[in-house]
Amino acid sequence: MKRATLVALVAAWAVARANSAGAPPPMVPDVDGFVVVTDARPSAATTNAANVADAIAPGWNGNVREDGRIEVVPPRPSVRPSAGARVAARTRFAPGEAWQRAHDLAGTRGIQYVEPTFTIDSNHGERDAPDRYCPPCEPENEPADNCHSPIAGALANPEWSVDGRHGANVVGAWDKFSASGVLPGSGVVIGHPDTGYRRHPEIYPRVGGGGVFFEDGWNFINNTGFDPTKPDSSGPFDALLGGFLRNPGHGTKTSSVIVSPRGSQFVPGAPRWVSGVAPGAALIPLRVAEGVVLFPADFGELKVNVARLADAIRAASGPNRDRVKRHADVISISMGGLPGTRDLADAVEYAEENGVIVIAAAGNEVPDRRVVFPAAFESVFAIAASNYDSKPWRCSSHGSHVAVTAPGESVWTAASRPGQNCLHASDGTSFATATTAGIAALWLSYPDQKHQQAIQTLRVREALPRGFRYALGRAARPVAGNPTGFGAGIVDAAALMDVDLSPLLEERPAGQAPPSAWCPGPTHSAFRALEGEFRDAPDGRDRVARLLGVRDVCAEPGLADETAFWSTADGTVAASFGPLIAIRQPSTADYEKARRAILSRDVSARLRAALTAAR
Repeated sequence: MKRATLVALVAAWAVARANSAGAPPPMVPDVDGFVVVTDARPSAATTNAANVADAIAPGWNGNVREDGRIEVVPPRPSVRPSAGARVAARTRFAPGEAWQRAHDLAGTRGIQYVEPTFTIDSNHGERDAPDRYCPPCEPENEPADNCHSPIAGALANPEWSVDGRHGANVVGAWDKFSASGVLPGSGVVIGHPDTGYRRHPEIYPRVGGGGVFFEDGWNFINNTGFDPTKPDSSGPFDALLGGFLRNPGHGTKTSSVIVSPRGSQFVPGAPRWVSGVAPGAALIPLRVAEGVVLFPADFGELKVNVARLADAIRAASGPNRDRVKRHADVISISMGGLPGTRDLADAVEYAEENGVIVIAAAGNEVPDRRVVFPAAFESVFAIAASNYDSKPWRCSSHGSHVAVTAPGESVWTAASRPGQNCLHASDGTSFATATTAGIAALWLSYPDQKHQQAIQTLRVREALPRGFRYALGRAARPVAGNPTGFGAGIVDAAALMDVDLSPLLEERPAGQAPPSAWCPGPTHSAFRALEGEFRDAPDGRDRVARLLGVRDVCAEPGLADETAFWSTADGTVAASFGPLIAIRQPSTADYEKARRAILSRDVSARLRAALTAAR
């Protein structure tokens, strides 16, 4: 990546939220597979995969993931034995038929739910700067524009983002560690799904047990880890592939914000350097994509399928150490996209139930500045970005989803180009997220005795995410101008260490839906994307029920899945949802407009029948 941004996600989305002066053309998603959750134990899923695949799409192949979920994908070659005969395999399904198959099979044949995955063919609007030489320890100057006009003070001060006046007051937190001799972040493991890692001197060598532990990570693109016995084994290595929607070096940049030791590790006496927030933390790189804008499927050779992120979150959060060799305390996600799939919702809630703090970028340059997924999910900490003047970064997403704001404009990072390493003042909620993830590591490792007793109690109760959210809300300073939508304000790491956690020591049993969930129970994840969309609406569940013409929306998880897909991924439908998700009460005409927009698309027969009956 030449510019570290989480940029405009879909052209349809860009037009959608803008207003309907010119209606966007119909989106034509291409079904490329299905994700299936069955009642079978993961150990039995392999023998069940072929039968599940035949039930959903005869002739397609069923592949079992580590978590027991089954991916059903088109076969190669186009035929395979099925039910004692060779059945010609269809290679394509229209969206409506795919969703109808999902509805028909959910709850039958031992299947809990089925979710189609899609490739969306559209112009995604990413603007990428051309390659330019980046000499060591010199800022990479970029032309000023609406989103990238760095402030001189930030360019002159490589530690502005961690100071107490302009940034997140990480230096004040470090002072609290100094007397104890504990390196900030020590003992904390941060799972880091991103584009991978490079051996940049700002994150090497490791110091005091902290740094980038690539040998403990995993490459979810080619499903390999690091093997020291094989010369060509690089594990989660970033190949720095350039091109449309790729962001080479992004994982190295965000890693450096988290764990780079203080001061210059690059050139002695250099005028610029990177000082990571938690140099004592162990960062585990997880290569999940070639770019930071994620989609429901890959685009040919471009690897940006959000399913890999969901897989990485589970692998870092669960008990199995076959791939990710250390269990994460914190997961830092400087990427996102649309729509919010049920598979991803399940993954982030699985992490929360296992006591993992999941932090994600709110989004960059989204036309209406709405928060993207997974940050928009209730259980995730959505992070917005501020600048050197403590003002909002003008291209940061924001809204009621945001937990807190952190420095994100002209943050100094370790950048890599093919054949060279350098430093770069980078923009985006990616770096606000990395800063906050490092601060979470400080909070977990702060050696004060009373604080650690509370942390251990919360850890045993798998309630660390609740504790961190509680503390963040009490340790922030205002964003300049007090704008709405930027959470509690700009996080103050030093103040966070002093928040009294004793009022929090009450247990919420693991495995249950969060108290705010619309529909508690095993199907509640079907509603998480819509909950994110309707977060500002005081009666969101009732509005969805009225839209669909059902008495109890909780009894219709399949309809919720499909409605969420169209409302976030299609421009016309997204635009029609504007009045429905606003604070004010929508009119009858608003509901009818949204129904018409959905019905104009290739939806399932079941959703079409529900919407038609509701009119």
